[in-house]
Order: sequence, then structure tokens, then C-alpha cells
Amino acid sequence: GPHDLGLTQRQIEVLALIMRGRTNKHICRQLNLAEPTVKNHVTAILRALKVKSRTEAVLAVTRLGWTFD
Repeated sequence: GPHDLGLTQRQIEVLALIMRGRTNKHICRQLNLAEPTVKNHVTAILRALKVKSRTEAVLAVTRLGWTFD
């Protein structure tokens, strides 16, 4: 699962919102974070999944069969 890749609980929350197609601005508001913080989390998520974009991250997570409820 996501923890196996070293993602923090907060990064998993950000990833779940990315999976729902949310923008960084929406993620900021929903999780009460500053935009640079969200960008840092997104960068860490992409690095952990070894992908270059949010779209690739969604595809990678889908292939891995992870679900976020």
C-alpha cells in the first residue's frame, strides 16, 4: 500500500484528492494547507510512485489497485 512507499498520512490524503481530480487549490482549502505545502506533497508522491505527472500518478495507483475511501 501507500505506506510501503514511505508516504506520510498527509501525503496519502493529498493523493486521495488527486485521485478525485482535485486541483492544488482545492486540496489546500480542503486540508487547510498552504499551496507550497501541497506542491511539496505532490512532488513527494510523484517521486515515490516514480512518475512525472499527476495523470501518471492516477494511472499508477489504479494499476496498483489502491483504493481511498
